[in-house]
Amino acid sequence: MKDRKKLISTMIRDLPAEAMDRLTIENDRLEKCEDNGKTIQVDEGITTICHRAFQGRRALHHIQLPATLRTIEQEAFRGCANLEEMEIPAATTRICDSAFRDCVSMRRLVVENDRVKIGERAFENCASLESIQLPDGMTEIYGGVFNSCKSLRSICLPQHLTILGESAFSDCEGLEEIVVPENVTKIDDLTFNGCTGLKSVTLNNGLRKIGKSAFKNCRMLTRIEIPESVAFIDNAPSGAASP
Repeated sequence: MKDRKKLISTMIRDLPAEAMDRLTIENDRLEKCEDNGKTIQVDEGITTICHRAFQGRRALHHIQLPATLRTIEQEAFRGCANLEEMEIPAATTRICDSAFRDCVSMRRLVVENDRVKIGERAFENCASLESIQLPDGMTEIYGGVFNSCKSLRSICLPQHLTILGESAFSDCEGLEEIVVPENVTKIDDLTFNGCTGLKSVTLNNGLRKIGKSAFKNCRMLTRIEIPESVAFIDNAPSGAASP
């Protein structure tokens, strides 16, 4: 009996991708994916992709999310190592912690909803990520969201952004310049720690706090001009040179 079950399991695993359309859906929630295809289209009407629904699906290269999607739960796509790009629908307001963490082949990300909340470490270690488009109405980038996105060279931060969270861009080794929008009042601890290629930082008047080691180990950064509005600097924000 065990040998028969093993044989059936092997046969299923070896089926062509088009025969493997297996998505577990309960009401409007996509709970689990067992589809081994390279491309998946999620049906309209789905509002939630559940915790770890696609986690570790290494065969997945492309996915089309429905316009009805509102929430992507924790670790939903974590470790989808060959996922190449991600366009988050305009209706999506929550991308939870570690949702796309370790998607190491993702090169492009588009997020549209101004009210979106992106959880901690949501795109951590997306090491191939080169292009990030965020909505102008986004107000906070939480802790570790883009940590270790080593291929990122530049990013246009949202104009209504007010807080850059702890380690938000830590170890983004390819990042060369950053312009902090004028509405940002706080750069948290370790925000740009380990951005070894960072050469230019522009801080605007309105910034009030720079956290501990915010620019630590930014070896190429030799000078930062601190606006008069800054009232608090927690130790020296740069490991290379104090501003």
